[in-house]
Amino acid sequence: MFTAHRGKISLYRVTDDDSMVQYDEIRGFCAGDMFTRVNLFPRTKREAEETADQVIMQSNWENDILTAVMSTYSNLKEAEYYANRRVWDGKSNVRIFEMEVDERYVQCRGIRDLAKELGIWIPHKAYNHSRYEVLCEHRIPRRYITRYKQLTDKFGSKPYPTSQIGTGTSSL
Repeated sequence: MFTAHRGKISLYRVTDDDSMVQYDEIRGFCAGDMFTRVNLFPRTKREAEETADQVIMQSNWENDILTAVMSTYSNLKEAEYYANRRVWDGKSNVRIFEMEVDERYVQCRGIRDLAKELGIWIPHKAYNHSRYEVLCEHRIPRRYITRYKQLTDKFGSKPYPTSQIGTGTSSL
């Protein structure tokens, strides 16, 4: 699904004001539940059960319970598509964050592969959305975020100029 280059992978996260996981300028992205144990590469039955519970909650779009994982995309075009859907829906502060994540420090895994291994079903609505979806465990530190693109402002107005984070360039 997605490729790693020297232990680093390019991921994209789409957010808006209604997103459960928001970007923090000091910490980066932190999952809503930082305390529940989750292992995206489970080795024991207990780890698999704990992770399955988190993946099931994450893939249920009606769920209001915070999870220990967060969704990203491994494909920029897919992230742009879903970001534009949020713009069309009138969401405010729609942004696409680009990240170069080091897999040695941030556990990431494609949701379809993980669900298959865990023997769980992804709901139909979420499955159609999951082709390039990659789950990340607990936290994506700020140092991995290279840049972002802001599509709407806090009032949902567009076009909005592209902004920059870190040392990356100013546009995606």
